[in-house]
Amino acid sequence: MNDLTPILYTIKPGDTLYNLALTYGTTVQEIIDTNLALNPYDLRVGQQIYIYPYSKTSYDYWVSTNQFNLSKNMDLVWLEHILWTRMLLISIAENLADLDPTRARLMVQKC
Repeated sequence: MNDLTPILYTIKPGDTLYNLALTYGTTVQEIIDTNLALNPYDLRVGQQIYIYPYSKTSYDYWVSTNQFNLSKNMDLVWLEHILWTRMLLISIAENLADLDPTRARLMVQKC
């Protein structure tokens, strides 16, 4: 648990603890630990539970998940790298006025 004020949430049709944890930036285990009488396998529409949003555990999970997603999407990172390199080469070849800001942005030293 954390120092934040909990949210009193009313279960709706289709809710799962996993989706609630994602929505409120927490973990399923923290929701279960906060609501000791809660049966995670028997959620009922209209049932009220407390959720502590944005806990440290969920932040660590968010960071690790997004790092994993970044590694899954390295093709996008590579594409951005190619675009920045092309912009730099065009700036050098055409001696554009924005060459210095481009170099500074890409941390390239003048020759």
